[in-house]
Amino acid sequence: ESQPISQLRSIQRADAEQGLRFAGLVVYHCPNKLESATSIKALKDSGHHLVMITGDQILTACHVARQLGMCSRAQSVILSRSGPAATLEWRSPDESVSRAFCERGDIGALAKQFDLCLPGPVMSTLTTETQDKLLEHVRVFARVSPTQKEAVLLNLKAKGHYTLMCGDGTNDVGALKASHVGVALLQGPGEIEDSSPLDDAAAPGPSGVVRRRRGPPSLVELQRRLEKEMAKEEVTIVRLGDASIASPFTCRQSSIYPTTRIIQQG
Repeated sequence: ESQPISQLRSIQRADAEQGLRFAGLVVYHCPNKLESATSIKALKDSGHHLVMITGDQILTACHVARQLGMCSRAQSVILSRSGPAATLEWRSPDESVSRAFCERGDIGALAKQFDLCLPGPVMSTLTTETQDKLLEHVRVFARVSPTQKEAVLLNLKAKGHYTLMCGDGTNDVGALKASHVGVALLQGPGEIEDSSPLDDAAAPGPSGVVRRRRGPPSLVELQRRLEKEMAKEEVTIVRLGDASIASPFTCRQSSIYPTTRIIQQG
């Protein structure tokens, strides 16, 4: 039965999910950009502390951060509420590790043992004092609001850290303005193209020919591609809502590689 959109928006989730018939599963696959891992490794090797701040689901964020090499500990733990009393505890994604949360505990010592992950809904329930002690030790922030993104940057700056923030949307504007260096990433005609985005596994090509897949490009190769794109001098159309409105730096691709160039140039 069809209903107007205005009426559908007012339906509660519990009511909308009644009387449903299972039709199947939809799987979304969004692979990481090959140059992301190369750039992140370069930043880590040069002594920079990397933090992920995203609106994505916490398990997705933890998985991607580990895939890209942002997590350096053997295990990640997520601050969550559990039990009838909704008590706070640190729990690993596979639930093999569990630690009680103590507001007066040594967060720094825990961060040396685990990569800490903090969901936005849990962050909003913490006191200002607890957030002040905790935020600089968190490796992954997920399901955070634009205001919370900005709060994370302000907290890091208050602790004496120099911050560089990458963002690509309106929800990143506050954090980009709060950071010392804001870098807006635009998706458009300036995207860096990878002629063979292949990994180490063999893959059959046309007519059954097997091609060898290759790993992430080197920094030298990324620099060559970036210079090639810049030489095209294409006009990037800035759309209303683009993060570039609030950033001193704007990159004409969605890759984080240009951050390494900005740091190299001081």
